[in-house]
Amino acid sequence: MRSLLRKIYWALRRIVRGKGLSRVSWIKDLNFRLEKFLRGKPEEFIEKRGFRIYMDPSGYLSQKFQDFEPEETAFVESVLKPGDTFVDVGASIGWYTLNAARKVGASGRVYAFEPDSRSVDLLRKNVAANGLDNVTVVPKAVSETTGSKKFFLRKTRWANNSFYDPLKDPKILVLPFIQGNSTEGFAEEVDIETISLDDYLKNARVNVMKMDTEGAEHLVQKGALGVFRNNRDITVISEFIPLYIASSGGNPEEFLRTFVNLGFSISEISDETKKIVPVTVDELLRTYTAEKMNGTNLIFSREHPSS
Repeated sequence: MRSLLRKIYWALRRIVRGKGLSRVSWIKDLNFRLEKFLRGKPEEFIEKRGFRIYMDPSGYLSQKFQDFEPEETAFVESVLKPGDTFVDVGASIGWYTLNAARKVGASGRVYAFEPDSRSVDLLRKNVAANGLDNVTVVPKAVSETTGSKKFFLRKTRWANNSFYDPLKDPKILVLPFIQGNSTEGFAEEVDIETISLDDYLKNARVNVMKMDTEGAEHLVQKGALGVFRNNRDITVISEFIPLYIASSGGNPEEFLRTFVNLGFSISEISDETKKIVPVTVDELLRTYTAEKMNGTNLIFSREHPSS
């Protein structure tokens, strides 16, 4: 029975592939629940690309990392060199951190920022389990200022935490996963420490940065303008979901145009073609909107990245 359901599931995935929908919270949740059912009991750890990666007990990240962003991972590895510095903003349990640390080697450095203490524990465990001495784990949320902020931790799984309240518009974000009509226990509001990259990194050299912060990318950007100006060769890979940016109080167009005004060109890692293609701000704003609840991964570079 499960074999038949798996075939149906993968057929449906092929139909919706390339629509940018898989980045939206409730669709991620739906996909997770389906995969969890189809795959059975979650693993304590997985072996992936030569790493041992310990997972959360809910099994969410175990499913997620079975085949996690292969094009994005390959791109990050292609632009990193031994001795480089990689900044992982929203490191979760360390997928990009581990791969980058291996690529930059002992002479390089990786800074991994993650605010969720549950994920931080696993992030540290994964770094240690793989013998990586070139990683600094920073258990804080990256934002535009250094201090503290309200933060919403998802109780149902160890991901998609945010500065915005996911229950403010449950019809869009979480309604399919609220038990009955109750939102109790879905998310917990906490105070967390924040840090700006300009404050933390100061004048440090940075070669590649990854941002995946559930809509707080514009806040990360505001607190890293000095980093972007001081590192002319920096490459930034960032999630771009207008719905989440707007929910966090940001403006998707302003986020994009700030990079352009800093001299960056923009490319998209296409969900449909799996290619890196140059794209304009206007094209992105037409394709990805809060109303469509879709998104993509973008590359910001002062040189056109290769496809």
